[in-house]
Amino acid sequence: MAHDSADAVIAISCVESGQVLVSWDNDFNSIAARLANKGKGPFHRIAMRCDELQGSSRITDAMSLIEHEWIVAHQRGDAMLVEIRDTNIVVRR
Repeated sequence: MAHDSADAVIAISCVESGQVLVSWDNDFNSIAARLANKGKGPFHRIAMRCDELQGSSRITDAMSLIEHEWIVAHQRGDAMLVEIRDTNIVVRR
């Protein structure tokens, strides 16, 4: 996908292909709400809320939690949202 694709296009592509979006972009919060209201299917996201230089190590450290949440989301038919912050990780169900 082109690096300058619109956020909504990226989100819909992720939903349709069943992929998880990893992003530092807060705009996806409102897009996720619109997709849910239209019944498009679950929009799985890892919202990076930490410093970009820490991002790789933070997501690596959280991988077992992310994998668990992925399984739970699929069992329930829900969207997965994991927020990775500088000092904590937030799971939203």
